[in-house]
Amino acid sequence: MLEKIKASLFKEYNAEEKKWVFLSWFTWSKDLLVSQWVCDTDLPLYQTLESIYQEHIEPVIKQLWYIVVDIVVELIELEDTNNIREMDPKEYGVIVVDQEDDKSWVILPNTEWIVDMKWALFAIKKQYWVHGKISIAVFRTERIIFSK
Repeated sequence: MLEKIKASLFKEYNAEEKKWVFLSWFTWSKDLLVSQWVCDTDLPLYQTLESIYQEHIEPVIKQLWYIVVDIVVELIELEDTNNIREMDPKEYGVIVVDQEDDKSWVILPNTEWIVDMKWALFAIKKQYWVHGKISIAVFRTERIIFSK
Protein backbone atom coordinates (compact mmCIF):
# COMPACT_ATOMS: atom_id res chain seq x y z
CA MET A 1 0.00 0.00 0.00
CA LEU A 2 2.94 2.36 0.64
CA GLU A 3 3.97 2.11 -3.01
CA LYS A 4 0.41 2.93 -4.10
CA ILE A 5 0.42 6.05 -1.89
CA LYS A 6 3.83 7.20 -3.07
CA ALA A 7 3.01 6.63 -6.75
CA SER A 8 -0.11 8.77 -6.47
CA LEU A 9 1.38 11.53 -4.32
CA PHE A 10 4.56 11.89 -6.32
CA LYS A 11 2.56 12.65 -9.46
CA GLU A 12 1.47 15.88 -7.72
CA TYR A 13 4.28 16.56 -5.25
CA ASN A 14 8.05 16.43 -5.41
CA ALA A 15 9.30 13.50 -3.31
CA GLU A 16 12.23 15.64 -2.15
CA GLU A 17 10.04 18.53 -0.93
CA LYS A 18 9.62 19.16 2.76
CA LYS A 19 5.86 19.08 3.35
CA TRP A 20 3.57 18.97 6.34
CA VAL A 21 1.59 15.76 6.08
CA PHE A 22 -1.25 14.16 8.04
CA LEU A 23 -2.09 10.47 7.76
CA SER A 24 -5.21 8.95 9.23
CA TRP A 25 -6.16 5.34 8.87
CA PHE A 26 -9.54 3.75 9.30
CA THR A 27 -11.18 0.33 9.56
CA TRP A 28 -13.62 -0.93 6.90
CA SER A 29 -16.46 0.60 8.99
CA LYS A 30 -14.66 3.99 8.90
CA ASP A 31 -13.62 3.94 12.56
CA LEU A 32 -10.43 5.92 13.10
CA LEU A 33 -7.55 3.67 14.15
CA VAL A 34 -4.76 6.23 14.36
CA SER A 35 -3.92 9.67 13.11
CA GLN A 36 -0.34 10.86 12.81
CA TRP A 37 1.08 14.11 11.53
CA VAL A 38 4.46 15.60 10.81
CA CYS A 39 4.89 19.35 10.83
CA ASP A 40 7.96 21.49 10.39
CA THR A 41 10.24 18.65 9.32
CA ASP A 42 13.69 18.55 7.78
CA LEU A 43 12.90 15.28 6.01
CA PRO A 44 11.78 15.09 2.39
CA LEU A 45 8.23 13.91 1.77
CA TYR A 46 9.22 10.39 0.72
CA GLN A 47 11.13 9.83 4.00
CA THR A 48 8.32 11.28 6.09
CA LEU A 49 5.82 8.91 4.46
CA GLU A 50 8.09 5.90 4.84
CA SER A 51 8.76 6.68 8.49
CA ILE A 52 5.08 7.10 9.41
CA TYR A 53 4.13 4.03 7.41
CA GLN A 54 6.74 1.75 8.97
CA GLU A 55 6.27 2.97 12.52
CA HIS A 56 2.50 3.40 12.69
CA ILE A 57 0.75 1.72 9.76
CA GLU A 58 2.60 -1.56 9.27
CA PRO A 59 1.76 -2.78 12.82
CA VAL A 60 -2.00 -2.41 12.13
CA ILE A 61 -2.04 -3.09 8.38
CA LYS A 62 -4.44 -6.04 8.72
CA GLN A 63 -7.01 -3.88 10.57
CA LEU A 64 -7.01 -0.89 8.27
CA TRP A 65 -9.11 -0.37 5.19
CA TYR A 66 -8.60 3.29 4.28
CA ILE A 67 -5.68 5.67 4.57
CA VAL A 68 -6.38 9.38 4.26
CA VAL A 69 -3.44 11.61 3.38
CA ASP A 70 -3.69 15.37 3.85
CA ILE A 71 -0.87 17.46 2.39
CA VAL A 72 -0.68 21.03 3.67
CA VAL A 73 -0.80 23.43 0.73
CA GLU A 74 -1.25 26.70 2.62
CA LEU A 75 -0.31 27.76 6.15
CA ILE A 76 -1.39 31.05 7.72
CA GLU A 77 -0.01 32.02 11.13
CA LEU A 78 -2.51 34.23 12.90
CA GLU A 79 -1.26 37.32 14.70
CA ASP A 80 -4.80 38.27 15.69
CA THR A 81 -6.81 35.25 16.86
CA ASN A 82 -10.06 37.13 16.22
CA ASN A 83 -9.41 36.56 12.49
CA ILE A 84 -9.98 32.83 12.97
CA ARG A 85 -13.73 33.38 13.28
CA GLU A 86 -13.85 34.31 9.60
CA MET A 87 -12.28 31.02 8.50
CA ASP A 88 -14.45 28.19 7.17
CA PRO A 89 -13.72 24.89 9.01
CA LYS A 90 -14.70 22.95 5.89
CA GLU A 91 -11.77 24.58 4.10
CA TYR A 92 -9.29 25.28 6.92
CA GLY A 93 -7.83 23.23 9.74
CA VAL A 94 -6.32 24.68 12.88
CA ILE A 95 -3.11 23.98 14.77
CA VAL A 96 -2.55 25.22 18.31
CA VAL A 97 0.98 25.22 19.75
CA ASP A 98 1.74 25.68 23.45
CA GLN A 99 4.68 28.09 23.51
CA GLU A 100 5.94 26.86 26.88
CA ASP A 101 6.25 23.12 26.27
CA ASP A 102 6.05 22.98 22.45
CA LYS A 103 3.11 20.56 22.41
CA SER A 104 0.70 20.91 19.50
CA TRP A 105 -2.88 19.93 18.70
CA VAL A 106 -4.59 19.78 15.34
CA ILE A 107 -8.06 19.67 13.88
CA LEU A 108 -8.09 18.91 10.16
CA PRO A 109 -10.23 20.72 7.60
CA ASN A 110 -13.71 19.32 7.10
CA THR A 111 -13.80 17.49 10.44
CA GLU A 112 -17.38 16.25 10.75
CA TRP A 113 -18.25 17.59 14.22
CA ILE A 114 -16.63 21.05 13.88
CA VAL A 115 -19.26 23.65 12.99
CA ASP A 116 -17.05 26.76 13.16
CA MET A 117 -13.50 27.73 14.09
CA LYS A 118 -14.54 29.04 17.49
CA TRP A 119 -15.81 25.53 18.26
CA ALA A 120 -12.53 24.02 16.97
CA LEU A 121 -10.50 26.12 19.41
CA PHE A 122 -12.90 25.36 22.24
CA ALA A 123 -12.66 21.63 21.53
CA ILE A 124 -8.84 21.68 21.58
CA LYS A 125 -8.66 23.75 24.76
CA LYS A 126 -11.25 21.64 26.55
CA GLN A 127 -10.00 18.20 25.51
CA TYR A 128 -6.31 18.85 26.12
CA TRP A 129 -6.47 21.39 28.98
CA VAL A 130 -4.53 23.92 26.92
CA HIS A 131 -3.61 27.00 28.89
CA GLY A 132 -0.89 29.63 28.87
CA LYS A 133 0.70 31.28 25.87
CA ILE A 134 -0.25 29.65 22.57
CA SER A 135 0.20 30.34 18.89
CA ILE A 136 -2.48 29.53 16.36
CA ALA A 137 -2.24 28.84 12.65
CA VAL A 138 -4.78 27.74 10.09
CA PHE A 139 -4.04 25.63 7.06
CA ARG A 140 -5.58 24.22 3.90
CA THR A 141 -4.88 20.72 2.69
CA GLU A 142 -5.33 18.58 -0.35
CA ARG A 143 -6.83 15.26 0.71
CA ILE A 144 -6.34 11.93 -1.02
CA ILE A 145 -8.10 8.76 0.16
CA PHE A 146 -6.60 5.33 -0.46
CA SER A 147 -8.29 2.00 0.12
CA LYS A 148 -6.99 -1.56 0.14
